[in-house]
Amino acid sequence: MDTTGSSFHPVLTTRPRAFPTRLDGPREPYVLRAHHGHWHWVSPQVLWRIGQVFTLSRFQKPDLLIVDRARVVCNYESPPSAACITNVGSVVEGAEDNPHKVGGFHVLQIYGDHVAKLRAYGQLYGIEPVHAWDPRVSFLFEPDYPA
Repeated sequence: MDTTGSSFHPVLTTRPRAFPTRLDGPREPYVLRAHHGHWHWVSPQVLWRIGQVFTLSRFQKPDLLIVDRARVVCNYESPPSAACITNVGSVVEGAEDNPHKVGGFHVLQIYGDHVAKLRAYGQLYGIEPVHAWDPRVSFLFEPDYPA
């Protein structure tokens, strides 16, 4: 899978051309913001296109993978959102009636619709794809993997 459109946690280095602002073609606009972890650094806030479809994914356990499709509805200012610098508001397919059932931190956001590819990957390797609101999903920083 081409990861050109992946969302990362970039911190400005001495190589400003390394910004991940090319999501699916021409570079997207960005704003330099103070990095919330260390206010003496800056990070680019990449402004995602409103209406853009993207894929949410995160391993929960070695055999359980969140796979959801969403659409960008806004770009949040950071701060005051107190979250990652590039932070988008979205509507997740299947949760349009109750957006509060989708949440969590550090879910991989990939520009484009890659749901079918991730589900096929899961089928090949015995990994069950689930929605972010599946009761087995936890967004704790230390997942409770069986030993």
